[in-house]
Formats: sequence, C-alpha cells, structure tokens
Amino acid sequence: MKKFSLVMTVVFAAIIAFVFYFFIINFFVDTYINDYTDIGRSIAIFDFYENYKDTEKDIFYVGPSSFKEDIDAGLMDKINGYSNFNLGNPASTPLRRYVEINNIIEANPEIVVFGIGPMSLSGKWLFPDDHYALISDKVKIDNSRGFYDDYPINLNRLQILLYKRKFFGNSLFKRLERNSLYYGKYNKDFKSENILKQVEEDFDPKFIEEIKSKENFEEFEVPSIDNNEKTAFELIIKKLKENEIEVLIVKIPVNPLLLEKIPMEYKKNYNEFILEISDEYNVKIMDYTESYEENYFYDGLHLNRFGIKVFSEKVAEDVTKNVV
Repeated sequence: MKKFSLVMTVVFAAIIAFVFYFFIINFFVDTYINDYTDIGRSIAIFDFYENYKDTEKDIFYVGPSSFKEDIDAGLMDKINGYSNFNLGNPASTPLRRYVEINNIIEANPEIVVFGIGPMSLSGKWLFPDDHYALISDKVKIDNSRGFYDDYPINLNRLQILLYKRKFFGNSLFKRLERNSLYYGKYNKDFKSENILKQVEEDFDPKFIEEIKSKENFEEFEVPSIDNNEKTAFELIIKKLKENEIEVLIVKIPVNPLLLEKIPMEYKKNYNEFILEISDEYNVKIMDYTESYEENYFYDGLHLNRFGIKVFSEKVAEDVTKNVV
C-alpha cells in the first residue's frame, strides 16, 4: 500500500510539474517568441502560406531582413497594381527559404522576387537552429540532400515543447526590460511594418565605428565553388520556373561604406554566380547594390525611412517593367 502511495505521489508530482511547464511555455515563452523576437517571423510566414488565398496579380518578396526592412509592400500596392506581400525574414538565406519552396508553389503567386546579397551565399551568415526547430510542426523538411544534417529538424510536438525550455531565461529578462523592441506586429505583417519604425535614429550611431575597426568579412565570403547555399538558391529558382511562376532576382542595396570594405574576390564570386543562374534559367536581375548613398542607410544592409520609400517605389516600378 505504501509502495502504491509512493508511486501515485510521484506520478501526481510529475503531472503537476508538466502542467506548470506547459503553462510557462504557453503564457511566457510563446509570448516572448512571437512578440519579442524575430524567430516568430518564421512561424508567421508558414501561417501566411497556410491561410493564403490566391489572387490574380500577386507578388511574393522573399529574402533576408534587408527585404523585410527595406520594402513597403503597402506603398507598392498603390504603384504597380499588384498585391505585394513582404515575406522577408531576418537572416534568412536560400537554405532557410528552400524549406518553403513547396508552400510557395502551392500558394501559386504570379511573381516571386528573390532578394539576395553576398552574405546570403557565404554559408557563414548565422546558424539558425531555433528557426528549424520551431517550424517543425509547420513543415516536413526534406533532408535527402543532407542540407540540414547539423540542424534540429522535423521535431515532434513534444520535442518542440521541450526545446522551448532554452528560452526561459530570455523570456523572463524580457519581462523586466524596458523599451524592448516589439516584434508582434512586425512578425505578422506582410505589407509595411518594419522594426526600424521603433527606432528614433535614421542612422545607427555604432555603425561608423564598427565598420572602421572591422577587419574580417568572412560572412560575405562567397566561394567560387558550390556550397549548400548556392545549391539551394539554384533549386529554388529551378522549381519556381518549372511551376511557371515568374522569378526576378534582386541584388539588395549595400551601404557604400560596407561595400568598399568587402574583398573584391567575394564580390566577384557573388556577381558571377548570380549571372550564371540568370543565364541558365532565363531570370532577370534587378541590381541595386550600388544604387544608394550612405545617407539612405540605417546601417550596412538596411535602409532608413528615406531609403525605404525611394527603394520601394523603384522596385515597384521596375518589377512591372521586367515581367515577361
């Protein structure tokens, strides 16, 4: 009887602990992820695909934070007559976007505009374990090519629930932190919301000193040979074209103060690869790499409010000119 009582006590304690853990995850950690980190953007994008209703004239803009920050899709709607959707995602590379390819094809946009920069192809631009883990219940990732061997992919719901324990500390500190950037609307908006709207400055005061002292630019090191990022980019273009979706490549604007510091070899390999893909798949390139002076930038890769307006208007016009 005592043994049975002990077992029941242990079971009851375990149930209470799990319920408490579940409560913490749902009311603190999930709120932190969705409202105070850009990780929530990855989850929201898959929700967008799931709920998307195809329209006759629609454009998906896919790329890194330079697209998420730099493009005002609501403004574009007024210029080019399309329904423009900003699907930019911070630090996303072709490898990260490849997991979305079937969702994009199923949504069937008329045009996909793929934004890319030299950092997108280096394979050294950030390692987003959290991204792959937290979208596991949204998409089954095909790893037949071994792209994602080193990442936590295809976790089940229990594994995701347990994975989220790593955010306990950050979610607690975020509750105590004042003047936190709020990502809630940013993550769920696909028209015009960008995180820099919450920043008063039009230029990052730290950028000048950082770029002056920076000596290593390996995150922009595009290799001359194939790597996973380059292969993923080509596969995305190929699959979109096979499904008769129009594709345009946008080479994102880069602050001239940063651009002049990136080694020439990196830029050469980047430019040659994009040109090869363009020729191979008959995809037009819209190159804005050197289009804007430094006063249009917030930092090295993100435009400020003046740059956003000018760039959005220009892209909206150029897209219609370049569509076949």
